[in-house]
Amino acid sequence: MKKIFSIVTLCVLAGTMAACDHNGSQHNETTENVSEGDGYSEEGMNVDDIETEVPDIGTVDVPDFNVDVNVDEVVLLEEKGIVVKVTGITYDDYYAQLHFSIENNSEDTYIVSSGYLGKESVSINGCMISSGYMDVTVTPGQTAEDVMEFSISEMQSKGIFEIYEVSLGFGLMIDGDYNNVDRYWPYYVRTSSTIEENTTTYKEVIENGIYGTLNECVLLDLKQDVLYSQNGVSIVSEALVIDEHDNISLLLELESKSDDNYIVYIDNVYINGVLVCDSGFSKDSINPGAMNVVEMELHRYIGEDSEYGISELNNVSFEVQLRDDSHEEVVENIKIEFPIDY
Repeated sequence: MKKIFSIVTLCVLAGTMAACDHNGSQHNETTENVSEGDGYSEEGMNVDDIETEVPDIGTVDVPDFNVDVNVDEVVLLEEKGIVVKVTGITYDDYYAQLHFSIENNSEDTYIVSSGYLGKESVSINGCMISSGYMDVTVTPGQTAEDVMEFSISEMQSKGIFEIYEVSLGFGLMIDGDYNNVDRYWPYYVRTSSTIEENTTTYKEVIENGIYGTLNECVLLDLKQDVLYSQNGVSIVSEALVIDEHDNISLLLELESKSDDNYIVYIDNVYINGVLVCDSGFSKDSINPGAMNVVEMELHRYIGEDSEYGISELNNVSFEVQLRDDSHEEVVENIKIEFPIDY
């Protein structure tokens, strides 16, 4: 049976510009049950399983990111003597930089944070963004300046080519009192953009090769099966990608129709029936009405030198756990079986 690395050779030899559009079955209407496969495929994932031609890595033109939009100065947060103000937005080749001033009119030293899990998370144009953090200490009477940098390539990978709205929350904590964090959410920063929604969707970016160009990988397959749906949070698509270094990842698209903030935990990950991670595999925020993409880097556990003895990919299973902003479980864990049968 051929090893995974042979797929890259196929991609190089293909020499076409046709993006992979080998969709799976339509959305499962079940909302509380998991879509389970029939177990491992007999052959696993090898060259013969790929029926469609794929483009060479880096051959698709990526639309320019619009750096002409700006923001007006506006006060976002006024709590406990802390005033957080947006003062502008700038750009370089890699980041959109949102500028803040943080004024401390209290008698205590505060740590002001943003860009973390739960109600301190950030979404841009309704897409969760993992880049961009604030963690600044402000002494009494001081005004501090800080910048949150959002990766342009991360935004483009989710279909964002122009920022029209940033949604974010803040944490306030008296310096040293790490057990008491007050969180405030949501706050919105509207830019000068005239659009009201992204002109390109994440699925389109995956299918047309833009994601592959930005992340130097090739799409092997894209399915749109609803593998999970609890409390308004769903996994609505699954993309398998591989890069020129044989690194293979499974991309899970999360979608929220809930009115609450949640944190999605993925634990108890099995590959070909072998437990490779029992806890702490990943945790990602999902805000009301937003989408997110969870990247499962399967290559960390696969290969000739793998400590788990896994050289081919037949099946992935994992548990999804939904937690609230306090990291408390809100529903029972759901186990998902995902056979690799492309």
